[in-house]
Amino acid sequence: MTRARHPTRGYSLLEILIAVAIVAMVSAGIAVAVAKHHSTAQHKTAASEAQVIRSAAQLFRLDSPGECPSVGALIQAEMLDRALRTRDPWGTEYRISCNDRHVTVRSAGPDKKAGTEDDIEVPPEKS
Repeated sequence: MTRARHPTRGYSLLEILIAVAIVAMVSAGIAVAVAKHHSTAQHKTAASEAQVIRSAAQLFRLDSPGECPSVGALIQAEMLDRALRTRDPWGTEYRISCNDRHVTVRSAGPDKKAGTEDDIEVPPEKS
């Protein structure tokens, strides 16, 4: 006795296109979510690194009152680890400024232009 073969049904072009469109929409949604979290992580990294640099600059000033160090000077004085990045997550150098009592470290932020709204400053400027 032989069994009757049932013809196998393939997928139509329309079904394949719908599946590809669904995968593309899900991928786009994931990409948007990941990009948002990546940007947040960059800001947190910059603020954290700036805080480490600021702490080292404050210690440097205890040994050398009146001087405002650069990041390079802090590394040379072995107050910062050589492995610490001297540039922010967007590739610009951290800037240290000092006055009589305070040390401030700034990152130019994502636009890489100092003095704009997206700058990261430690400690934050009081409004």
